[in-house]
Amino acid sequence: MQKNGMSNKFLIDGFPRNQENLDGWAQYISKHANLVQVVYLDVSKEVMLERVLKRGENSGRTDDNPQTFEKRYNVFKEHTMKIIDYFKSKNMVFQISTYGSVEKNYLKLKKGLVV
Repeated sequence: MQKNGMSNKFLIDGFPRNQENLDGWAQYISKHANLVQVVYLDVSKEVMLERVLKRGENSGRTDDNPQTFEKRYNVFKEHTMKIIDYFKSKNMVFQISTYGSVEKNYLKLKKGLVV
């Protein structure tokens, strides 16, 4: 982001994941930055699994398997969705349906980011 002249902007990927993360992070971030947007890349469980398994074919990650995915997905639905819903209630979520190609999804993301 610094390369693009946005040195006072930053992106956090995959965090906060639960209420405890959010509480601690919110206490810190409120003193150091102004949170303006949360990006939620939305896709079905089936497509998520398909993508994880495809990644596992080349990544060498032993945790890219259906059993681990199911555990992670359940944590996501039980904990992380509550965090997303919290930010939705504050009208801070930019939600993107990510069923298309990487290129199309990137363009949607780029178009909707608050910079």
